[in-house]
Amino acid sequence: LNAGLTTTNNGDISFYSDNAIAGLSSQRNVSAAGSFNYIPQSNSFGAAVTFPVTNLNVSSTGLVIGKSTNTSNVTFGNATTINGPVTVYGGNLAINAPLTATASNINLHATGAATQTAALTASGLGLHGTGTFTLTNASNNVTTLAGGNSTTRLGSLSFVDASGGLTIGSVNPDGITATGDILIETLAGNIQLTEPVTTSSSTNTVTGYTGAIVLNADKSSSAGAPSGGNIIVSGNGDVDAPNGIVKLYSGFPAASTGLTTLVG
Repeated sequence: LNAGLTTTNNGDISFYSDNAIAGLSSQRNVSAAGSFNYIPQSNSFGAAVTFPVTNLNVSSTGLVIGKSTNTSNVTFGNATTINGPVTVYGGNLAINAPLTATASNINLHATGAATQTAALTASGLGLHGTGTFTLTNASNNVTTLAGGNSTTRLGSLSFVDASGGLTIGSVNPDGITATGDILIETLAGNIQLTEPVTTSSSTNTVTGYTGAIVLNADKSSSAGAPSGGNIIVSGNGDVDAPNGIVKLYSGFPAASTGLTTLVG
């Protein structure tokens, strides 16, 4: 990357390097009508990646970091807003600064631990890989959540959504499939359960807040409050934990459409 470089492209711009870029000595600007792709030439980056890269200003309608074989860690260290989809592949993923996909989806692929200290904002959040996903920032704002499938189950999932309600639906994958515990909370608003939530976890503690599956709609409201959020079941909505216990926290029975039928 040459000093003072300004690169404009009507399609995608792809940067291939096994060396993770720690930072640039002077400003470079990259503007792509399509996606900016930061990809290792071999199977994996040679070291951990931090994005954004210092002095590399990227304007694009999509972002891809890594590829399916990348096992190096990826960290978002400064606020990143992309006017399109964001896809990240890595071992451990750390969202340490706000990450926004404007009116689009974020897809996180992790074989290790996916964690956050800052918010995710997206229309859809797709989670992939065998990693443990602990995404409990109280400012997360996601419309639709999905993760794992019968072939590649998530290790476990804890997710918190701030407000506006959350649909457990389709982001490619469909619904949530894991081997470990699943905890999904909204701090305000409904949980729309339109696709199945499934785990092989054997957590079966009757007392307390733990379970193989725990769904809590509008955690900030009291149980039974008519104005509180509810779990609303439709479409393919289901919960399945054959080896463990399921705990469903909903606001008002009359407004929790389909929930009584689901639990039997």
